Amino acid sequence: MGFETSVVIAIFFVAALILGTSVYSSMSISNAVIEEATQSNYDLRLSKLHTNLEITSITLNSTDSENNKVHMKNTGNEPLYIDRLTVLVDGELVPDYSPDNSQVWTPREKRTISEIPDGDRIKIVTHNGISAYYNIST
Repeated sequence: MGFETSVVIAIFFVAALILGTSVYSSMSISNAVIEEATQSNYDLRLSKLHTNLEITSITLNSTDSENNKVHMKNTGNEPLYIDRLTVLVDGELVPDYSPDNSQVWTPREKRTISEIPDGDRIKIVTHNGISAYYNIST
């Protein structure tokens, strides 16, 4: 085996080491991203499993149809943030509703939101997608 052959083999060996190192670092970064996404998915599923709410009653204001009240109870084990709720009346988003005094809604606690317009169907959705539904017409 000549000198040139030895140099070519050494160059191929160094190139294989460099290529292997770059592939390993790329795979390591990809694996870390996948692990983080899996953990986020697990946390969201666990949060959904522990979240539940119930619309207990609706107070309709006979003089002001834009100022009805929805009374709810956090029946899950997860604290909720009342300002992060999505309120839908007859499928239409209610962008401006008034929650009662506190923002943190602990389990087993009742809360009221007001300034809800008239409608037949009310749906309250939490930040993680769990919802409660109330049909006024029945």
